[in-house]
Amino acid sequence: MEKDSFYTWLISNVKKSITLKVVLIISIVSIGVSCFAGLISLNSFLSNDARLGGQEFFLYLNFSLHLILIISALRWKITKPIKFNEVELNFYNQQRYLTFLKSNNDEPRMEFYFEKANENVFRFLKYWKKIWISWLGLYFVVILAYIIYHYSTSDIKNLSIILSGFLQNLFNNLSSLYFLICFIVLSSYGYSAVRKNKPKGLTKITLTFISITLIEFLVRLILSPVFIREYTSISLYLLEENPLDELNLLFSIISGLIAVVSIALVVGRLESKFINSPLWIIIMLYCYAGLQVFIRDFQVDPSGYLMIWVMYSALFLKTIFLIYAFWLVNTKRLFFYFLAINRLHVYISNEWEYIKNTFIIESNVKNIDVSGEWEILEEYKNGRTKGNMVLSQEKNGTLKGVLVLNDWMQTGNGLVRIFTVEETIEGNIQNSHINIRGTKVKILEGTIDNYYLDNWNGNIINDENIVGKSIDENGIEGHFILKRNY
Repeated sequence: MEKDSFYTWLISNVKKSITLKVVLIISIVSIGVSCFAGLISLNSFLSNDARLGGQEFFLYLNFSLHLILIISALRWKITKPIKFNEVELNFYNQQRYLTFLKSNNDEPRMEFYFEKANENVFRFLKYWKKIWISWLGLYFVVILAYIIYHYSTSDIKNLSIILSGFLQNLFNNLSSLYFLICFIVLSSYGYSAVRKNKPKGLTKITLTFISITLIEFLVRLILSPVFIREYTSISLYLLEENPLDELNLLFSIISGLIAVVSIALVVGRLESKFINSPLWIIIMLYCYAGLQVFIRDFQVDPSGYLMIWVMYSALFLKTIFLIYAFWLVNTKRLFFYFLAINRLHVYISNEWEYIKNTFIIESNVKNIDVSGEWEILEEYKNGRTKGNMVLSQEKNGTLKGVLVLNDWMQTGNGLVRIFTVEETIEGNIQNSHINIRGTKVKILEGTIDNYYLDNWNGNIINDENIVGKSIDENGIEGHFILKRNY
């Protein structure tokens, strides 16, 4: 097992890291409560029992555990940058080198790649911590709304119902915003060779976040008692039929879907082979993304424990996410990801252009008529040829023609035998593939004991070029190029 594998790293570090011990304890407690709440909820739903008590204790416990977990995430110290000369010296001492980092003279220096990878690691962790700060605000709103609703006067209680939904969505959307920025850092900004000091696309997604927040605020304001004059008080507004419940449900679903997409995008990037994450962790992180779409109000749950199950399941998956992030940074896998992805992007765009152009060419060669005169250049074992080929193409794709070849063949004693032959040829075309076969041969100049007829199989690249492989009746193979003569 690799020394930096997730299991090995976890076992070796949990003994010496207090933070990791705390996170693991929270993980164990959360999964225990989650299983307990799930069983109670299922049993109550099947038996249709009345709503059970005890939710208040689990709510306060969940908030306390979240608070400890967030503090653990924020206290995490970022590792020092990795310098190229240290890695280079280590590899030279072992007589090895970073093959994927070999560069040409016109490419950035290796120190530059290391500098960009370090910048991206620190930038990712900067927004990663902002995600946890957003979650801190979210859970403060949840617990504060709960306390106000149960322990305050009716007017303040009613006002909290109107405001808490908006504030919860605000902090939830803020965490989604930072997840999207982390995705940008992991993707497009990770490729950058020369960029500004902020991730590309940051302005657009920030403006989108502000727009969504303003729209929700204005809709809630317009449909509130402030504008609906027939309600003489907030209490009357809440007691009668009003759009508040529908608004909370609608905006909660929208906020949840945004969170699902933003978290899933980040997890998809972390699934990279450059990181080589354990499959079960990736699956659990996708489950955490899917959990975001759960609405906050479960009227179908008679026990009241379904929401407890969701909250503790989310807490457990958060602990997995945090431990996984510790592993990414401490084992330098996140740094290697940025280092490799930077290098990969130098070539990937050019490679795609080559492949794309090949696809386009192949899709356009089906209707090409190869009739006419072609120059052939061929190399084979112990020799080469050059000549002219005249082809005639029938409507059904069959070919007929004549080939005159000048052949330079190296004999066993080191001498070169030069001769000229004329071959009668035939063949056929299927899509972009062409096959040409020699049927008869005539020696025009020079002497040769035995001449073996040739067979050419190639691909039509465009109207002017055909490339492929050749083989004669004696099994001698070669490569050829046909260029159209005008």
